Amino acid sequence: MSARDPDTLQTEPTPQGKQTLIPGVRPVTTRDRLALLADAPARGAEAARYRAAQ
Repeated sequence: MSARDPDTLQTEPTPQGKQTLIPGVRPVTTRDRLALLADAPARGAEAARYRAAQ
């Protein structure tokens, strides 16, 4: 088994520091994070208004 050059592996910043990703895994982008938030169900007062309107 050969060792990979650490400079060729992708990394992503996290609150815990820079994380090295395994081959085949791409970093989570800001676009990915925003898409998850936009697709999430409404919560709190927004959800109550939505349910009342139905």
